[in-house]
Amino acid sequence: PAWEEMDDKTQQWENARMATYAAQIKIMDEGIGRIVQSLRDTGMYDNTVIFFLCDNGGCAEYLKENGEEGHWPEFYGGLTREGKKI
Repeated sequence: PAWEEMDDKTQQWENARMATYAAQIKIMDEGIGRIVQSLRDTGMYDNTVIFFLCDNGGCAEYLKENGEEGHWPEFYGGLTREGKKI
């Protein structure tokens, strides 16, 4: 929904999510900057290829409020996260 259509509680939640995401990007950018600077300082930058990869991490929406496993929308090969058969 549009920002104006959200209630105050939802706006606060989304504002916190956006702030968290911005902080993660800032920290990642600073870390990459340090790596690039180190490569430049050591003369290795021109002979370096930098790859950015992501696995998307886990999906927190499927965890219960107390951090225990909730309902997962899909299973992989009939196994649970611990590798046990369902």
